[in-house]
Order: sequence, then C-alpha cells, then structure tokens
Amino acid sequence: MPNVCIDGIYVNVNDSYYWYRLRFNERKQVDSPLLMNLQLEDYDNSTGIGHVRTTVTNTSDSYLSGALRYVATGDDTVGTWGGFDHLSNTALHVFPSASGILTNIRAGETFESIDMFQIPLSWRHKPCTIVAFVQNDEDREIYQSAMLHEVVLGLSGDVIGSDLVLTWPAISQATQYRIHGIAGTPYFEATPENRLITLPGGTTTWTTTDGIGDPDTHWTYITIAVDGSGTILTGSNRLGEFEFQCSFP
Repeated sequence: MPNVCIDGIYVNVNDSYYWYRLRFNERKQVDSPLLMNLQLEDYDNSTGIGHVRTTVTNTSDSYLSGALRYVATGDDTVGTWGGFDHLSNTALHVFPSASGILTNIRAGETFESIDMFQIPLSWRHKPCTIVAFVQNDEDREIYQSAMLHEVVLGLSGDVIGSDLVLTWPAISQATQYRIHGIAGTPYFEATPENRLITLPGGTTTWTTTDGIGDPDTHWTYITIAVDGSGTILTGSNRLGEFEFQCSFP
C-alpha cells in the first residue's frame, strides 16, 4: 500500500486495506461546513492555459479560515502498482502555488476566486481533471473539495463499416460544438476555414466518411465546445484516422 492521507487528518504508510477503508468510511460521515462549486471559464488547448471559477459558501454558524488550493491531475497514467497497469488522478500541476490562496469566510457568506492553470504539453491530448480544496493550515484538515472533469474534451473515434464516428462527453454550458478537420496536416489549429460543421449543444457524436478506406488520405479532427455568448469553453485532443496499404508477395 502507498502512503495515504485522507482529508489531511489520517496519515498512514504501508497499512492494510482494512485500515484505509475504515478511515475512509469514517470521514464520509463528517459533514462539511462549506459548499464548493467549480466552473471552467476558458481553456486554450494550444497553450494548455485556462481559468477556473471557484465559489465557496460557508454554511456553518462560525467564521472559517483556510487556504484554497488546486491540483491538475491526469485521469489515466500508464504505470504499475498493486497489479494495475494504469493509474488515475496523477498530480500534474499545483496552482497557483503550494501555499494556496488565503480564504476567510464569515458565516453564511460566499468567497469567489478566478484562477489560472496550465496543463503540461504532454497531457494536452488526454483527459484531465482540476481538483480544488479548502484546507485548514493549522491542523491540515480539508474542509471541502470539488472536481472539474471538463478540462480537455476527450475526443474518441470508432470505425463502423465505412463510417468514422466521433464521440465526446457532454459539456453542461455548451450550446454548440464545432468540428474542425483537415487532411494531411495532423498538427493544425482550429480556424473558421477548417470548420467542417457546427452541431447544437447536447450532441455528443458526429459521423463522417472522409478518408475512410483511403491509404493516401489521412484526416485529423478537433472538437470545440462553445457557450451561448460564443466563448470557447474547451477544446479536444486531436484525433486522426489513417490506413496503410500492405502488399504481400
């Protein structure tokens, strides 16, 4: 078992599964004095830079002070541990700093902060999560946390017969999805000139036959989620299709 820290309260090393499960179940029964909401304001997949808006409400009857901290995590990391060959929620980046943002909230009041993050270059084509939490720096207890799973829009594809079916997760604030694509240039940026189609919010698939079965034509696609004001919420990884022609003697 690895080193485990649960809500900043319980810390143990190399103990049994029973110990970890018992401490975890105990912490689930503890009511939090805070409510937290995390929303993606914007994200540029070419630079990995984005902003999140965090809202924290003190629902207790007393004044609370702590530090607001963020961690960007990778949802799927190749690595071996305990019989697994992939790991989830691997920490990639702590922001804005390890010391966090001082958060003082009176009873019944709300604190809001908009903060910048940057996804490392090697992770900009993979699913990532932003985790925010408020922590008491005196005893290290974590009061509350929130997660945002919509940082990089995970674009995937399946070839079904002569069709390529693109699929992506729904983004709650999106009113439209813009599908961009180009043949022969895998590392392109989404522009109005290479937009193939605009789909309404709620759509999570699109089907094309471009390049399927043609070893001389390779297409690459990007999906962009846009809100009602025309602001880009997030972009997807690049997804390419290609075939090879094989000759046998």
